[in-house]
Amino acid sequence: MKLFIFLKLNIFKYIKYNSSRIISARFIIFLIIVFVSACSKNNIERIPEYISEWTEIREESEFVSFFDIDFADDNFGLISGTSGRLFKTVDGGVTWEKIELGVDISLFRTSALNEDIFAVAGDSLFVTQDGGKSFSEITVIQNTKAIWDIHFIDQQTWYGRGAHVYKTTDGGANWEIDLDLDSLQLSFSKIINTENYLYLLNEDGSVFKKSIE
Repeated sequence: MKLFIFLKLNIFKYIKYNSSRIISARFIIFLIIVFVSACSKNNIERIPEYISEWTEIREESEFVSFFDIDFADDNFGLISGTSGRLFKTVDGGVTWEKIELGVDISLFRTSALNEDIFAVAGDSLFVTQDGGKSFSEITVIQNTKAIWDIHFIDQQTWYGRGAHVYKTTDGGANWEIDLDLDSLQLSFSKIINTENYLYLLNEDGSVFKKSIE
């Protein structure tokens, strides 16, 4: 409404002092200038240019919250969320396929080594080595009731976070405590790795780093 009034007043003002002139290109240019000025005065919101650099590859879902996303490469990726929701893509997010785990728990973390070997973690740790056709629930980790994060270094070496940070070097058959969180009074929230290092993010913002042997 303010924009309309502003345009109306300026147009009438122009006509009052230029009634003898025939509408020409000058008048059109005048209107354009007035409109741009009005937009500026009324703080009309413009979409930032950097938004164009991002593309939405999956729309939001009703009644589902998603907690984690992980890609093994440019094409294969996973997202996990509430009520046992796990989806995978093999085309860089163009299409997504739901993977049935048969559980109704929140899956807070997911990690993919490749299209065949990946895992999700919530109150339990589920690992597949056949692309999601079947999952094994890992229950042999000592002194922990839940695994909240899992990360693969290679096919045999994995790290899991529960009551402590655990490590397996035989594909999940046996686990040992790699970092005692009780003694440090820490609670890590995320595990990631580069080619040579493993990083652990603590909830208080501190970060721990370890060379991958």
